[in-house]
Amino acid sequence: MTRTIPCISSATTGAAWGIATSPTAGRAPSYAGDGTSGIYLWGASLTATEYPVAYTTTRNLLTDSQDFERSTWIKSRSRILESDLAAPDGTQTAAFLQEDATASNTHYLRRLGIPTTFTRAFSFYAKAGTRTEIGAGSNLSLPNDRAVFDLSSGTILSQGANITSAIMVDVGGGWFRCELTTVSTQAFFDVGLSVSGSPAYSGDNVSGAYIWGMQAEPGTTATDYVRTVDTVGKAYGFYELTEGAVFVEAKSKGNTVTDTPIWNFHDGTNNNRIGVWRNSSGLNNFRVIVRVNNSTTLNRQFPTGWPEFTNIKIGLSAKHNDFSSTYDGNTPVSDSSAMPQLNTLAIGHFYPASLLVISAHIKRLTYWPVRQSDSTLQVITE
Repeated sequence: MTRTIPCISSATTGAAWGIATSPTAGRAPSYAGDGTSGIYLWGASLTATEYPVAYTTTRNLLTDSQDFERSTWIKSRSRILESDLAAPDGTQTAAFLQEDATASNTHYLRRLGIPTTFTRAFSFYAKAGTRTEIGAGSNLSLPNDRAVFDLSSGTILSQGANITSAIMVDVGGGWFRCELTTVSTQAFFDVGLSVSGSPAYSGDNVSGAYIWGMQAEPGTTATDYVRTVDTVGKAYGFYELTEGAVFVEAKSKGNTVTDTPIWNFHDGTNNNRIGVWRNSSGLNNFRVIVRVNNSTTLNRQFPTGWPEFTNIKIGLSAKHNDFSSTYDGNTPVSDSSAMPQLNTLAIGHFYPASLLVISAHIKRLTYWPVRQSDSTLQVITE
């Protein structure tokens, strides 16, 4: 007789385990016991999370997923040129991968240090330029470890033995998302140009193709692209100058006599900043403030009350002329504002010269260096 252990859980009642003669969904198992049968059980645990894994875990193993000019990307007989071409997300962040004049050889970008102890899913966006083929894999020089994609016809030209799957997804505007899964023991991620199905050819020092949005992740399926930046060595440290998102959960400790910040990015002055503030006594709600070059470009006051000793969850996404903010799972409100130039994050207080300090407990604060979608903001603040 097969015994199964269903877990019956509820946000309000907890969890229970029991013996059943067959899987039982949604209710407690019930059957006639014989007084002797049973199972051994040890180490039961229940892990709760308030936030969907998709919004708290970055699966992209690569840093600088769009910044190919940085030293993290090795250019082998190739170079990266800036381009005014619109990337799949509409921004002018596409790059042009250009070959050099080396004869009978490969022309590619490479990332080192890719883990090989598990199956990896590689993905990237590509668009035909003066070259219409592009290859990718764990080692572009080895036929078993690469796939070659035709960017004019949207077809797979070749797929090596260590590439367990390869697909192309037409995302519009001539762009394809090229995806492949590899079980290779080579610890690289290569993306390079190809001619007549071969990544080894004689370059002309001019030709190339457009690329954008590299991703490497564990597993057999490429998931939604997650942009990453380098967390070490850039002038702005962890902060991304052009876009971002912040989630905060806080509990007010008492009424305030003046407006006080929950968090804010600033430049050391009041001239440039983005932040979320709790309004003063009598209002006890909150507002989103953006200042650019000593001018307030956004001052949105949310009508909800935030009484003392209560929790609130607030989300803000920001990109040039594309702001959204919400609280407690409500529909986000969109606003248009420029992005100020910022370099400092202050939590619970204003810039250093100010004595403004919030009277609240901040339970959780999360920052992403990419703008999150409105639907994501709504889910994470529920």
